[in-house]
Amino acid sequence: MMYLLQASLCLSGLTLVYALLLRNTTFHRLNRWVLLTILFASLAIPFLKIPGFGPVVQPILNGTPEPVQLITYQIFRQEPSEYPLSPDQAEGNGTIGNGTIWLIYGYWLVVTGLLIRLAGQLFSLGQLIRRGAKQHQEGYTLVSSTKVSTPFSFFRYIVVNPEDCEKGALAPILSHEKIHARQLHTIDRLLSEINCIFFWFNPLAWYHRYLLKGNLEYLTDRQVLRDGVPEREYQFSLLQTALPATRFSLANNFNHSLLKNRIRMINREASGWVAKGRYAFLIITAAGFLFVFNSTQARQTVRQLEAAVERDLIPATGAPSTLVEKLFPAPIAPVASTTPTAQSFITVKGIVKDSDSEEPLAGVKVQAKLARPKTVTDEKGRFTLQVPVTVKTLIFSARDYRSTEITIPNRIEMIVLLRSDFARKLEAILEKAPKGDFQPIPVRFAPSQFNYSNQLRRNLQLSPE
Repeated sequence: MMYLLQASLCLSGLTLVYALLLRNTTFHRLNRWVLLTILFASLAIPFLKIPGFGPVVQPILNGTPEPVQLITYQIFRQEPSEYPLSPDQAEGNGTIGNGTIWLIYGYWLVVTGLLIRLAGQLFSLGQLIRRGAKQHQEGYTLVSSTKVSTPFSFFRYIVVNPEDCEKGALAPILSHEKIHARQLHTIDRLLSEINCIFFWFNPLAWYHRYLLKGNLEYLTDRQVLRDGVPEREYQFSLLQTALPATRFSLANNFNHSLLKNRIRMINREASGWVAKGRYAFLIITAAGFLFVFNSTQARQTVRQLEAAVERDLIPATGAPSTLVEKLFPAPIAPVASTTPTAQSFITVKGIVKDSDSEEPLAGVKVQAKLARPKTVTDEKGRFTLQVPVTVKTLIFSARDYRSTEITIPNRIEMIVLLRSDFARKLEAILEKAPKGDFQPIPVRFAPSQFNYSNQLRRNLQLSPE
């Protein structure tokens, strides 16, 4: 749905720029390609990405920046029952509600109906051409049928009603329709019709079709006059065939509801070359949409990242707290992408022991550095911890033991030896000991190099028994 809205917005903006600045110029051939380019550009711009423009964060692990390229919300794949989402998190994670689903169903229902209508028109045109009397001419096929009220062309076929057209007016009519057939204006009409089907909810999509249809008529009128048809005679034939339009909206009709505008455009002076500078506004508008859509996508990805961090789906690896403010302060060099999928977690196992006695230690806290995953050792000193692949260091801490940081080995199995923090323990005992005639001696050596009872007596200035 987001792509559809972005494409519709782009189509609306470019169509308005054309209508305001370029509609009344006489560069009809150039305008034909501009109007077609607007159709394709509005579909392509939401897909285009500016290189190096996106949410890149650099978490700090062990003092070294490790770039992580964040992609889209599909990378955070977890079971809903295992990770329940709040309404805000569900919205940030790309989850759609029942209302949105019904909107999607309604959209495709209308699209299906319009496609069926288009298929019916194509079938009716095919039947009319197949049953009419054909005369093959150079570059086109003339089809005579009494079932049409006004002449029209469809691809290389020109359909006329000889009973309704006077012989004097038939020559300029054929000249007009031959240009439609030779330049394949039907392709333009089909593309605009399909565009209206998929953007039926956008009034400017239908207005774009109106502009395209009018420009094709202006282009054909100008070419007819260049081929030598007298201007006055041609305008008279336009007025003479001011009859109800044919029921086939895909056909290029000689009688057109833009009759007044066509006569005005025939008598308009050619636009100067300075007027071509207006086309630059279309390029500026398209570039603006490209920048806005990339900014919107970047901020949406950041919101998904923050929601994932809150739910422990990816580690809070020192990324900025306000990522939106930190997103575009300076250009960031492109980095290799690391997608945090379900396979991006490793399981680390090991055992924690006392460094002196080598006895297993229970209740030791094991935590990933700069990340949330943590656990404690069991009665046998063993632990198992799942950590992201970006985590390289584990922190081990326990009461009366020194906190230790250990780099995760390649073998994933760890044997950790913790040293007792006897110095801190002795100082605590001395602070609680009764004051007497003794002078405490500071402890400045490693805990594994002394006997606990002798050192305590020495600090208390007592002789050993």
